[in-house]
Amino acid sequence: IAKDIFNSIASRFEGSCFLSNVRETPLVELQNTLLLKILRPNVVVYSDDEGIINIKERLHSKRILLILDDVDSKRAQLDKLAGEVDWFGLGSRIIITTRDSKVLTSHGAVDDLIYKVKELDRNKALELFCWYAFRVDKPIDDFLKLVEDAISYVGGLPLALEVLGSYLHGKDMRKWKSALTKYKSIPPKEILEKLRISYNGLEENEKKIFLDIACFFIKRWSADDIKKLDSSDYSSIDGIDVLIERSLITVDSLEGLAMHNLL
Repeated sequence: IAKDIFNSIASRFEGSCFLSNVRETPLVELQNTLLLKILRPNVVVYSDDEGIINIKERLHSKRILLILDDVDSKRAQLDKLAGEVDWFGLGSRIIITTRDSKVLTSHGAVDDLIYKVKELDRNKALELFCWYAFRVDKPIDDFLKLVEDAISYVGGLPLALEVLGSYLHGKDMRKWKSALTKYKSIPPKEILEKLRISYNGLEENEKKIFLDIACFFIKRWSADDIKKLDSSDYSSIDGIDVLIERSLITVDSLEGLAMHNLL
């Protein structure tokens, strides 16, 4: 979504830069990429403090579009890439994607400026999956039931739909059935690696709460459940808030804890 937005509106600005995988990229490298994309000439910084100075001095009068993709909970990333609104010219737009909503609120973003991406609805999920599995937007008749089974399993997560659809492309029905049976127990490695990023970023007590919820409390959250978790060596209320902020669990309309099938 972020890349599509960037491609559709970048031409409206004096300069534009899409910084991908911010979580895993060294800060100075990100600063150099930003300066190079906007200013074009070779501008090289050798420390994050030098990067801050150059960004503020060279970009404060330019109307730019900057997208920071997959920012983690390290506040220094935002502080040293887009610390204040006056670092950039009037009319600039900064878009941040993150797995942790607290990254945004701790940086001053109000609720009205935060968009929580929803899963694709069934029709869009079906179309996306079929493009990767069959190279057309509708399922082949003989595979209809298997397609429904696959979508029921992965839900509306675009990455999961793309990975699973690509894997099943060109395979016969027997192999489809075998793969879906296998992946209901063990999701594809590429999907697991993405999901594991959010889990690995948790504190130890939060990991314990996540595992307890996964094993015991899904769809049955109540005051008694909270008490059971609180009786352990960690605070469940604070931990549950963290899991919600990182989209590892959600609270459904019936006040139950919900977790995606892939988790």
